[in-house]
Amino acid sequence: MSVLDHSFPSGRFAVVDIETTGLSPAFDRIVEISIFHVDGPGQVQLVLDTLVNPRRRVSGTEIHGISDEDVRRAPTFEDIAPLVASLLAGRVMAAHNVYFDVRFVSNELQLNGFSGQFPHVCTMYLPPMLGTGVKRSLEDACSEHGIERKNAHCAADDAWASSQLLARQLLLSASLGVTSYRDLSKRKKYKFADSFSFSPLD
Repeated sequence: MSVLDHSFPSGRFAVVDIETTGLSPAFDRIVEISIFHVDGPGQVQLVLDTLVNPRRRVSGTEIHGISDEDVRRAPTFEDIAPLVASLLAGRVMAAHNVYFDVRFVSNELQLNGFSGQFPHVCTMYLPPMLGTGVKRSLEDACSEHGIERKNAHCAADDAWASSQLLARQLLLSASLGVTSYRDLSKRKKYKFADSFSFSPLD
């Protein structure tokens, strides 16, 4: 069942941030994942934060600071796939620039036998979609809203920051009369709105 007629302002979200070995889900792998559950504005809880052994050499260390030695004893995604799926179950995935994160998470889940299509929203594009602001990088969006972000490109800090942005956007959407995902999809056309026709992971 799609989420089109579900409540958006009081929705159940899994806010995700990942660090990877590169930009292509076909060849690269996740090396860190963090998930926060957001159950309406003001209800934010960290539910997963772990390094991931990609079973290949780590690249991108100059960006995320994660080395081969850091992930040597970390679980593989195969080890945590059931947990990740359970934390996404019944929820809409959210991320800042969700197009990047959802491709990697979907691919990793599919490789481990889980359905990879599920509804998702983007905290980067929600402001222009709602008509309350413009698209901004996570750094600039946090600065604009006074959200402290201590460690850029650390999955837990970035997921927490995205959770805070989402909570603000949920409050704004309610004041604008956006009560459902169907209402949201009518505000402005963005590709992630097509995912509202998907059902959350079971």
